[in-house]
Amino acid sequence: MTAAPLGLRVVPCSVRPTERTLRACAAFGIALDRAARPRAALPSNGPRLARLVVRRLRRGGVALLTGPSGSGKSSLLRLVHSALRSHGLAVVRAAPVVPRADARAMMDLIGSSIEVAMHALGTAGLADATLWPRTPAELSEGQRWRLCLALAARRARPGACIIADEFGSTLDRTTARCVAAAFRRWVARTPGLRAVCATAHADLGDALAPRLTIDLGLDGRVRLHRGRRATP
Repeated sequence: MTAAPLGLRVVPCSVRPTERTLRACAAFGIALDRAARPRAALPSNGPRLARLVVRRLRRGGVALLTGPSGSGKSSLLRLVHSALRSHGLAVVRAAPVVPRADARAMMDLIGSSIEVAMHALGTAGLADATLWPRTPAELSEGQRWRLCLALAARRARPGACIIADEFGSTLDRTTARCVAAAFRRWVARTPGLRAVCATAHADLGDALAPRLTIDLGLDGRVRLHRGRRATP
C-alpha cells in the first residue's frame, strides 16, 4: 500500500495516474494507491450472505446492498436470486432499461386497467400525467429507469421478491430518495412482498428503511447492518 501524506484518504487506482489526476484528487484530501486494483470478486462468504438476505426477508421488507462499483454487488445479487428461487419464491427483476424502440405510450406499457397502471407508475415516482403519453424514446434515462421499476411493480405479486440493481443510479439524489421512499411504502403495504436493492450510493438507507444492509468494500470488507443498527 502506498503511504499517504498525513490527513489524506487512500483510494485504489487501477491505472497509473497522471500528475493532473494526482493534484486534483489531493485537493480533495485523496491520495491514490497506484499499485492497488479494484476488487471485482465476490467475498468468499457470498453464499452465506445470500442465505442471510433470504432469512431476513422471510416476512417481507427491503434488503439493501451497497458499495462502490467492482465490490461484488451484482455477483451477490445473482446468489440472492438463486437462494430466493431455491426457497420457492417468485423473483421479478427490474430490467435496467425499457427498449427505446417501443412505440407505445408509457400508460399503455403497463397494461391492465388505468387505475392499476397509475398505481404502478406512482410507485416508481411517475405520477406526472404529462409523462404518460410519451414513448420510451421520449423519456430521459432516469425516467426510463423509473418505468422499468413500475413494470416490475406491476408484475410482482404478494410474496414475490423484486430485485433492482443500480437502484436510483441514473436519478438526481433528491429524486432517488423520493422514489426510494415511495417504493418502500408500496412494499410495506403489499403483504409478504420483498425487495433487494443494490446501489453504489450511500444516501438511500433512510428512504428504503431496509431490514438488512450489506455494505461491500473493494478490499473484501463486509459490514452488516440490521435495521438501523450496525452489528459486529
